[in-house]
Amino acid sequence: MLKFKELKANLQEASNIVKKVKINRKNVVIQKLAPNKFKTLIDGDELDTYPNEKEAMAMAKEFIKQYKGR
Repeated sequence: MLKFKELKANLQEASNIVKKVKINRKNVVIQKLAPNKFKTLIDGDELDTYPNEKEAMAMAKEFIKQYKGR
């Protein structure tokens, strides 16, 4: 059974999704953590945090191009 704190944390994390896209059949999700922090997830795996959304998307594309495109 979920505790209230866990439920609240899960809901809060899901509501901060900035962008959901598919690049080469890979799901890319960018979440906003703080005013200057964006977390990039590729197929559910965390890539890194970046200072802005544009850089997060560019790094996701670069990562997929180099490593996941095989």
